[in-house]
Amino acid sequence: MAPFGDVAMRKMESMCRLENRSRAALLSQIVRVRYEAAREWRAGAIGKLFSSRSSPSRTPLKVLSSRVLSLSGAICSETQLQLQWSLRGGLSQTVDLTLLRGLLSAVEVQGILDLTPSEFDLDRADVELVPKRWIMLERAGKALPDRQLLASHTQALQGRLLPYLRQHLACPACVVCSSILRRYSTALGERHRDPPHTDGQAFATVVIALNSAGVDYQGGLYLVSDPSRPLTVSLAAGDAVIHRWDLQHGVEVTEGQRLSWILWLQDASPCVSQVELHQRPFLRVAAQAGNVVAMQILGTGENGRSDEGRACLRQAAEAGLAGAQAHLAKRLQEEGEEAEALRWLREAAKQADAGAMASLGMALLQKEPLKAEEWLRKAAAAGHAVAQHDLGMALLTGAFGRTVDAALWLERAARQGHAPAQSNLAVCFAEGRALMQSLPAALYWWGEASAQGLPDAQQNLERPEVAPDARTQLRASLCRQEDGRPNFFLLFPQSRHLFGQTHFATLESVLLPGACGVRPELEFLFNRFHHPAANVLVLGFDLPEDLFDAYLLEGYCVTFQPISSPGLSGDLVAAVGDAAAPFLAPRKGLHEFEARYGQPQTEADLARLLNAILLSQQVVPMTMRKVLHGGTSLPMDSELQMGDGLLLNPWDLALPPQLLLQSSAVFLEKLEGVELPWALQVEDFERSWLPRSHVDRADGATSVCLEVMCPRTLPRGSSFGQQMLQWTTANLGPEGADLNQAATMLYRLYVQQRPARTPFQAGEVIFNHELVLLPYWVQMQPHFSDGWKDFGGVDGELTQHTALHWPRHSRAAADWSLVSTARLWLPLSFGPPSSRQAMPQSVIDLALRYFTLDLAPWPFRKKGFRNGRKKRPSRAKRLRSPADFTAENTGFIDEVNRAKGVSSIREGGLPGSVGGFRSFKELRLVGHQQQGLQWQVAVAGPGLSFFCRREHRRSSWGSTPGAVEAPVSSALRTCEAGLRPPGDAVQFCGSPAEVNAALSLLAYHPVAMPSVANVSEPRRDARMSADELEAAAWQAHFSQLRVSARPGCEGSSTADEVTEVQFAALLDDVEELVTVVAHCAERCHLLERLAASFREAYAKLPIIATCECAEDQECLQPAPRAHDTVPHFTVVSVPYDFGLSRGKTLLVEMTHTEFVLVLDDDFTHSMHSCLECMLWKMRSRHYSAWKPFDVLGFPVQEDERIFGAFRGSFRVTNQQLFLEPMVEELLPDGCMRVEICPMVFLGRTARMRTFHFQKDLRVGEHEQFFYSNAYNGVQVAVCFDSSFPHFRVNTMSAGYVKRRERMPELMANAFEKLGFERAMFLFRKYDQGRMEDYDELLEKTVPPWHVGHDSCGPPTSPPVPFAQLLLVLLSSADERGRAFRSVLRTVGWQKQFQELAGAGALRWVFAVHPRADEAKLFIELEQEHKEHQDLLILPPADRTSTSAEATTDQMIQVLALLRDFQFRWLVVARQDVFVRAGRFLDELQGLEPPGGKVLGSWSRLPGGWRLDPHFFVLPRDVFVLLSAPELISRLAVQGFNQAFGDLSNLDAGVSTWMHAFAVERLQMRASQRGQALACPADTVTLYPISPEELAALGRSPAAFGC
Repeated sequence: MAPFGDVAMRKMESMCRLENRSRAALLSQIVRVRYEAAREWRAGAIGKLFSSRSSPSRTPLKVLSSRVLSLSGAICSETQLQLQWSLRGGLSQTVDLTLLRGLLSAVEVQGILDLTPSEFDLDRADVELVPKRWIMLERAGKALPDRQLLASHTQALQGRLLPYLRQHLACPACVVCSSILRRYSTALGERHRDPPHTDGQAFATVVIALNSAGVDYQGGLYLVSDPSRPLTVSLAAGDAVIHRWDLQHGVEVTEGQRLSWILWLQDASPCVSQVELHQRPFLRVAAQAGNVVAMQILGTGENGRSDEGRACLRQAAEAGLAGAQAHLAKRLQEEGEEAEALRWLREAAKQADAGAMASLGMALLQKEPLKAEEWLRKAAAAGHAVAQHDLGMALLTGAFGRTVDAALWLERAARQGHAPAQSNLAVCFAEGRALMQSLPAALYWWGEASAQGLPDAQQNLERPEVAPDARTQLRASLCRQEDGRPNFFLLFPQSRHLFGQTHFATLESVLLPGACGVRPELEFLFNRFHHPAANVLVLGFDLPEDLFDAYLLEGYCVTFQPISSPGLSGDLVAAVGDAAAPFLAPRKGLHEFEARYGQPQTEADLARLLNAILLSQQVVPMTMRKVLHGGTSLPMDSELQMGDGLLLNPWDLALPPQLLLQSSAVFLEKLEGVELPWALQVEDFERSWLPRSHVDRADGATSVCLEVMCPRTLPRGSSFGQQMLQWTTANLGPEGADLNQAATMLYRLYVQQRPARTPFQAGEVIFNHELVLLPYWVQMQPHFSDGWKDFGGVDGELTQHTALHWPRHSRAAADWSLVSTARLWLPLSFGPPSSRQAMPQSVIDLALRYFTLDLAPWPFRKKGFRNGRKKRPSRAKRLRSPADFTAENTGFIDEVNRAKGVSSIREGGLPGSVGGFRSFKELRLVGHQQQGLQWQVAVAGPGLSFFCRREHRRSSWGSTPGAVEAPVSSALRTCEAGLRPPGDAVQFCGSPAEVNAALSLLAYHPVAMPSVANVSEPRRDARMSADELEAAAWQAHFSQLRVSARPGCEGSSTADEVTEVQFAALLDDVEELVTVVAHCAERCHLLERLAASFREAYAKLPIIATCECAEDQECLQPAPRAHDTVPHFTVVSVPYDFGLSRGKTLLVEMTHTEFVLVLDDDFTHSMHSCLECMLWKMRSRHYSAWKPFDVLGFPVQEDERIFGAFRGSFRVTNQQLFLEPMVEELLPDGCMRVEICPMVFLGRTARMRTFHFQKDLRVGEHEQFFYSNAYNGVQVAVCFDSSFPHFRVNTMSAGYVKRRERMPELMANAFEKLGFERAMFLFRKYDQGRMEDYDELLEKTVPPWHVGHDSCGPPTSPPVPFAQLLLVLLSSADERGRAFRSVLRTVGWQKQFQELAGAGALRWVFAVHPRADEAKLFIELEQEHKEHQDLLILPPADRTSTSAEATTDQMIQVLALLRDFQFRWLVVARQDVFVRAGRFLDELQGLEPPGGKVLGSWSRLPGGWRLDPHFFVLPRDVFVLLSAPELISRLAVQGFNQAFGDLSNLDAGVSTWMHAFAVERLQMRASQRGQALACPADTVTLYPISPEELAALGRSPAAFGC
């Protein structure tokens, strides 16, 4: 809900930050804003502030007044309101409250938060037995000793507020007696609500918001007049609510975390207890005046037992006050008057008082159980923790005849921190009552209850059967070792307080999302569930034992093993044995080991030791030998340069189909900085399990990374691992050898024996398993273009680029979809900044630049991007599906469907094994709440036949020779047991870990295939009418897949406990609808490799290829034949020099399927390829309803790593054809519309036949096809969720060399036939703010303003021709300025510079800057401009001054006006400066390259460097940043800087800007004029001089030594 008075109030908030404004201007703005605010409030803006849950017809609030206040210099808005309602017996109640908008500024709020500790204290005194989280700052008017710093900070702010409060409350003696920080949160074990109450301990209360409703949390403070319709107040950070003791209010946070600062005031000092406060006269005076809240307070406190108290309480109850009615009923129950008590409970319950409903339910439990259950459920549904506990216990004990939902309600109360519920839920887990027995879960909840001091919980924890030793074994009971269940080791050798968000992210990327609160903008990255059935062992020093209990409650195996020198060094001894170095021999044992290596002296020593420990655990895990059998290690520590990160895909995704993770060793390549004789050689790559093209390898040396920072896998008993362990332990000291060298040499010895299968012996080394080396780019690329990592700090490489992404202002799904297909490991902290960089002009790049300018709040705080969502994801259990990936980006489609009255259809289900891997790894049960419960998940879809894949990775290579079948795992057994005949439905039941592991193996085949379209009818494939889309034409290709989940495996759940998702599942079979085609000229042997790669995934997919005959071979007509060894593969022999255009035309004509996949001969199918994904995009309703794709391309990763992105738009300029990698449109699922893509794509066959290749083109057919057919309406797109590798080979046959030699001539002729003198491929985005890019284009004689423009149509040309230097001469508007301009036009120094550097090297313009009192000169200046055409007439300065200097604000105008000019250097000079042209030219030549260098006269001040504004030079990249619209409006132009002074003065303003930049300050010698007019020998400038002196210097500089 938005705060009220948005427009006017935001203006007021901005006023709170105003500084150094004149009093007249400030008062004028206050009057204007006050008028706007009053008008807006009168228009009914009060409804924006308060929202009623029941949407009442009228609000009980009345606006009394509104005004703007100044509180000790802080300007804020005050709104006085009155809450009013009618009571019984003719009584009415009114309560006054006040809102202060912008009481605290953002800086002041942040100052409080910076001093706030992360751990809050527990306040257990509560009617619902649920502890609150608070930090007590002051008690009885005095600061607490341990909170002195924070209290002193808040007391300073109280000083601003207290005088106003005393006047406003008409309480001159009021004092602040208590001050607290309060937290409400929906996190596990946190309090998220407070029932309606009054602050009886205070005369008045001030609640100051420290974060914002609707942004940081949902819900918040609410007011109560009628309990059935509370009014929620929306407060932004810094806003305050002031109310007296008689306001009934509460708090309910539904999502997120609410923070507030609360002040409780009493009417006089000294501060007294609540009992003594109630004896003061203000309550009795109010009660006598008819205030029913005063009556209730007097009737419920210590005075409540007296006759006066009883009378007050009954009078308040009879008036209809629900709280008084509930208290009176409680009093009557204590006195034995049950009937009368029930009557009053019913009265209160009818008003929806949650406490009364709960009490009424329990009172009726024995006599009327049905009514009792009804009232208890109503109270429990309202969030009342006691009611939830009582309802759960009543169900559990059979009071209602059934136990369904008993544990669910207990769990809800327990999550709120209700100690009895926590203890009773633990008993249910321990005894297996109403849910699955789980002693780890019982231990967790007993621990939570015991922490609150509940004796029963503590006694249960001390029972023998749950002693600490047994608990450790029970926690490991989930970690069963079985075939198909991977093991993961996570090493964290740091203190517990450093275990934070990124470390949980590493853990959760293996298993599950969000159990410990991941940032919302990164949640979709963590929701991968790559190995939900994995055994995860965290190795660390002093992590809490219960840190990972939340995972155990969900059924995930996450255990902690403390690192101790005796224990783990013992593992080293046992793992290495006698073959190790002598000091590890058993007879010397641990003592010498600990003495020598127990306390490493450097980080490198510690890293080597920890690596040895990790190797010993992977190879021979002695500590948990019955659980772990080898496994994968992932780094979790950035402090030791080990690089925490995220697992983006199943770790075994890239394994060859013949291998399994459990029996193979997997390593990553490491790029070495220098050439090394032992590094991997060409033959090592070619003979490996994953051979790659020579262009797909690093240019420098590559090694095998066995450092602790690199992910790796070793099987149990690995001979390779044992060799490495012995090498490591023998080299643990400071002189330790390079482990990567040893690993690389051993790996090279292994590949020399390939393709022999292990085990085998090479020399003295035995290899008992296969070794797989993964490419370096599975973790190094892409360089993300958005905020995946919090950014900031000093970084000089701000313009690193990647061709995978593009400039824009919002995140697109395409950024991440390719990552999900091609990358395994995303390092979060390790490596140089350039490995975590962004595309120029992308969002993160812009932010990095701005933060380098110190525009962020100071002191610098790292920032993170949200993904556009302000609402945090729900914490309750829910299903996430592939449809969630596009849901946020399809708002416009939802609006269209809503207007048409139809429901939105999400898509995302893909058929087959490949499609199953893509679809069902995104289908998971997620959420933090309802832990420890069994869940039932059902999947169904008409026309679908479900089956279970054996592996959680992509497993589609069933026909691969030598492929190893994955073992039957428990997840597979659960999946297969869930299949329901005849296969169109699936139902799993178990813990979240079990159902998610089973879901990861699910896949489907379509039962009934849609009819195949007639490829001879192009219209059928081109567009679908609205009728066709709504009818069977679209539905024939999709089925609706429904997935539901509910707690419990037996019985039924209430409707609100069932979560369901629906999305469309594709029914098309790739093998029936797609034909693969390729043309080959001189390398026909590659065609067999292409066809064999597709056969690994598709047994019957048609493949057709043309093969040109040799030049001396007689081959007159195309001759098709079936391939000898590859089935369903047709090879067509064609004449020599047949050409690509003819070849592809022939292949399309021979295709009989609806779609054709056009490839080159050196492409293959791989783990990144997903034909199902591409076919889905061709069928998708998102595109069919608008512009369906004719051609669907994909990113060719190998080419993009080398050249850049060969996709984008055409630009034709002066008979030149530019191909720019720019985006036309972004669509919901990450596809981008382009005009050209690589000549490898999926096309609609019928539409392809209507397009034309120019058949006489032997090369250049690519550009011709897309450029020419654009006029035929070809729709081209590139989608990022699939890719086919470009497996380039070194083909140097004589025929191939001959073809390559004539290629340039053929290309030139081809473009000449298309009408172009020249074509230029811009493989990446060029940034005009980057000097390297700007200069590169100039060297290629390409106008930079013709490149890299994202707007529609051709860009505008610059106002004047390009020049190396653009000179801005700052000139005054008076007669003196006119005289200077006259001299400079005739004999100015700039003309001498042109003679030296060339006439076109420099252009100049006069920037005339009038003073505020010189407006009358504008007519004369306009006449001068008409005559000379060289003036920029700036707006007058906003101040009256006798100075002739330009102001900072006028300099801003200059930057904005010059934004479209093209130059390399911007020179700013005053009119009274003479510049020695030759010396200046020498200075410029010494500045190359110019990026980031500012030339001027710099002087050192205590607070920074001052730049003298008489003459300075900015390079283009700095100018582009300063003039950027996003930045220029934020540059400081007013106020006072402690280092530089008044910011309106040009020297202070420019110096402040430069201070924020990480620029290179280059000193230029300047000289102020002395008695004689002369230039010192080493100076560049001389100033100040008169017009006459400037003329003399211009005519004869040598005469003055210049």
